[in-house]
Amino acid sequence: MGRAAPTRLRCAAVPRATMDRLVMPALAVLAFALSLIQRPGTATSDTKIGLHVDPVGFLGDVAAAWSPTEDLGHVQGGQYGGYLFPMGPFFALGHLLGLPPWLVHRLWLGLVLLLAAWGIVRLMDALAGRPRGAAHLVAGLLFLLNPYVAVFAARTSVTLLGYAALPWLLLCVHRGLRAPRSWWWPAAFALVVACAGGGVNAAVTAWVLAGPLLLALFALA
Repeated sequence: MGRAAPTRLRCAAVPRATMDRLVMPALAVLAFALSLIQRPGTATSDTKIGLHVDPVGFLGDVAAAWSPTEDLGHVQGGQYGGYLFPMGPFFALGHLLGLPPWLVHRLWLGLVLLLAAWGIVRLMDALAGRPRGAAHLVAGLLFLLNPYVAVFAARTSVTLLGYAALPWLLLCVHRGLRAPRSWWWPAAFALVVACAGGGVNAAVTAWVLAGPLLLALFALA
């Protein structure tokens, strides 16, 4: 009887360890599968047509303050600045590698969904601890499979940048409040905000920042 209990404990620990290792790979496969099975081979206009037909030229136009056109040109709109990073360079790189536009778009969408799921799982690590289990998996699935993602993935995936940034921002606040003397977490927070697409739609970033603010107020109170 003295030897049976440790054996049972080791057997019970195996599935939990396996679950801990498989949560993120499973969500990553699901994120890219959801993106690639959507009308494969068919290019769709997501956000700006220039990203699909001439992403390198589009990125160059965005980087310039003045846009020369047949109507004597114009000053580039401020809302285009958000395409300088990361969406514009991603599409430009795919074009330079010779990938078809539809595949570049689906890979971009899969990457955004993967970052969103990874962020929520990391946040669950901080709040619920390790090893990862059913709660982590369900949180990741809910963050991938919901109406918000379905609506914006089809036409303005740049809006999903703020959505994907939200769990990372919450994680930065959660960690930063527990290490107030560390410069890393405020710096990481600023970096994530800069990549959240605020240059395209500042309203999305404003709504996303409400989450970290409420978390900070709750923790301080």
